[in-house]
Amino acid sequence: MLRLDNDATRRWSVLLATSATLVILSIRMWLLTRYSSSMPSWDAWGAEATPLYGDWINDTFTWSNLWTWHNEHRIFFTRVLDLILFLANETQWDVRVQTLASSTLYSLMAGVSIWWVLRHVEAPRSLGLCGVILLSAIVPNGWANTYQGFQSCFYFVILFALFSIRNASFAPASLRGGIQTALFALAAVFSLAAGVLVAVVAAAIVVGRSWVERVGFHRAIAFAFAPAIVAVWALIDARKGEIHPASVAEFFHSLAIMMSWPYSSALGLLFWVPALVFAIHVLRTRTATAPDLVFAGLAMWALAIDLAAAWTRAYNFVDVQSRYTDLLVPALVAQIYFAFRVADIFAGPERKMALAKLGASSFGAVLCSGMAVASVGEFEKWKAYDFYTRIGASYVRAFLGGDTTALEGHPYGYIPYPEPETLKIFLAKPAVQSFLPLSLGYPVPPSEQRHRSCQWISTNQSGLPTTGTLTCTRDAPVESALQSYYVGRVSAVTYALWAIVGRQSYPKFESEDLNTQRSDVSANCAVDQVNGSPIMGGSLTIPFADVITFAGWVGPNTVDVPAPPIGLVLEGESHGRYVAKAYARIPRSDVARGYNGFQVFLDGSQIPAGTYRLKVSTATGAECDSGIDVTIDNDADIRLAY
Repeated sequence: MLRLDNDATRRWSVLLATSATLVILSIRMWLLTRYSSSMPSWDAWGAEATPLYGDWINDTFTWSNLWTWHNEHRIFFTRVLDLILFLANETQWDVRVQTLASSTLYSLMAGVSIWWVLRHVEAPRSLGLCGVILLSAIVPNGWANTYQGFQSCFYFVILFALFSIRNASFAPASLRGGIQTALFALAAVFSLAAGVLVAVVAAAIVVGRSWVERVGFHRAIAFAFAPAIVAVWALIDARKGEIHPASVAEFFHSLAIMMSWPYSSALGLLFWVPALVFAIHVLRTRTATAPDLVFAGLAMWALAIDLAAAWTRAYNFVDVQSRYTDLLVPALVAQIYFAFRVADIFAGPERKMALAKLGASSFGAVLCSGMAVASVGEFEKWKAYDFYTRIGASYVRAFLGGDTTALEGHPYGYIPYPEPETLKIFLAKPAVQSFLPLSLGYPVPPSEQRHRSCQWISTNQSGLPTTGTLTCTRDAPVESALQSYYVGRVSAVTYALWAIVGRQSYPKFESEDLNTQRSDVSANCAVDQVNGSPIMGGSLTIPFADVITFAGWVGPNTVDVPAPPIGLVLEGESHGRYVAKAYARIPRSDVARGYNGFQVFLDGSQIPAGTYRLKVSTATGAECDSGIDVTIDNDADIRLAY
């Protein structure tokens, strides 16, 4: 087998790794410009708004702000990165700036991993493993970490885990090598709670390597001393989660789900067989290479994460949440690596060796197929989450504009924080208002000490949606501007990227002539929810209709068409009629055959503010009056898409 150990192959390894890094970064940047928001969400409000940026603005920041706990996590490196980005962006908080930075970090990490595999694993299997790493970095299984800038902590813990486990396997078996390993493990501890497990695994690899290599007693103690100290301290210091399984059966059920990823069946546990077989081989023969130890460490770390997640997240555990999948990818690569190592060890004659390698390749193909198929569903979740984020931004904008009830009464996920009253407290603080992103559009100028280089000059000269121009000069706003918003220079760059690539598109409400010929046949329908909220009293009000979701049923439709096209109509007495075409896709067991349920995501950016009658039409053009009046408080604003 060919090893990449000469000058030519070393250059090729650098070229391939660099190319892979650029491919990963390009794809992620494209996805983020189409499916992301500058608006903070969920934990970011509590972890960043007041204790990080607010304290900095108010001159009450101390370095202890970087070290304090966030739930059961220490996220020092994420806080440092976010504070640097905040200052570089002229004290404007912009999640898209964070996500582009964290995706750059992730892409570099994936590229370095590919370079390492090319340098230390025999060809051609090294190319196969690199393909797995490239695929895992491109498909959006871990979209939650990609979409939310605050989730860079997952990337930091993976980065330091790779360095710590690699060091434990390759560094000289000495006190110095142990200290280097321990320092990377300590950095992992201050990245995420899973970093505690990195310290434990690194210490285990050091001990296992000392045994395999028959390192002398005193040298082994010196090598293991620092990693062991960090591991013990990390375990003692760790905060314990409050949710635990109600029974042993529930724990093992959750564990099987975690260990089976990317498949949902417990048969996925079979993917651990090659690693188990190889572990038994090592125990019997007391032989293992340095790459063997690296992949063993990655597999052990993922297994420890599976155990921890099954214990602390077992309540109503259904599937592996998106944010955890990035932590499990290293184990997937390790499982494929060990499939080939088992083929090496137990294959005999050339023909048998060829069959063993074919089996290992098939094993890898099945795992990769599962990961690719799982990503399709995860991508749909990403797009839906982005849609809900835009709706949430409209409610936040309404609250900042003076509607004190705008954040109340919405279903889970439709505002960017689970507790409306707490979110109100964050948003009511002047310091927080001064650094909100463009998507929230609050016209509070920064202080003279916090000058921002760019301005969004909002105009309404081209009809809906409300338009504007972004300029990065010190000139005063034009007199025709409705409002001017201060924008950080880095945010201006990310907006320029968005303007080039564009947002994801939904079926759009288009103006229709009221005199258009329509079917005389009537239909039956019911609209149960608008923007996730049930209809009360036959009317509802939404602050902006830039994006809007309707759920209900309509019919009769052609029975043999599983997802017939339907129409959503908003008809106003003084504002005209607007129609959007979509598809009825939601099964409804509570409605008769021939009637179709629907939940549709629509773009209402062309609809002016006003009150409209909501109607639904079938594929045949039959129209139903839902009896619901929808009031839109404000004209659309393109900044809500940012």
